[in-house]
Amino acid sequence: MTPRGLELESPKQGQRVRIAKDRNVQLRKTRPDLKRAFRCPGVPVIPALAVIFCVMLMTYLSSFTWIAFVIWLVIGLAIYFLYGKSHSKLGKAEARM
Repeated sequence: MTPRGLELESPKQGQRVRIAKDRNVQLRKTRPDLKRAFRCPGVPVIPALAVIFCVMLMTYLSSFTWIAFVIWLVIGLAIYFLYGKSHSKLGKAEARM
């Protein structure tokens, strides 16, 4: 079991929400031709406020939470790139040449 405070400080969910909001704003600028299933009212004010508040909440996280986030991020990236390197169709095609 984890202490209640550490459970509530999990940065994963907040980080995902912030990244999704950032990418949504970016996609609307770079690909305005894409069909949107949902339109957020008040664009760009509402998404900008959401990003600001997420960053503000992230500043209140403890150093332990940030260290745990960085450790899990490094582990996840290592798995991602090692798996990709060994299963890449492009890499296998280049190795045959």
